[in-house]
Amino acid sequence: MFVGMLAWPFILLFDFMVAHEIVIFKQLVELLLNLKTQIILCIKLRKNWLK
Repeated sequence: MFVGMLAWPFILLFDFMVAHEIVIFKQLVELLLNLKTQIILCIKLRKNWLK
């Protein structure tokens, strides 16, 4: 029982870190997707501009 009590803060910290990593990962993925769409838009605009 005592060991479980000692483990709690570590478990909570680990959960927090994992949740944080997932949030950061999601933000990175969204950022990459936004960049991709912006690059595609730029290419389309340049193609139209070159015509």
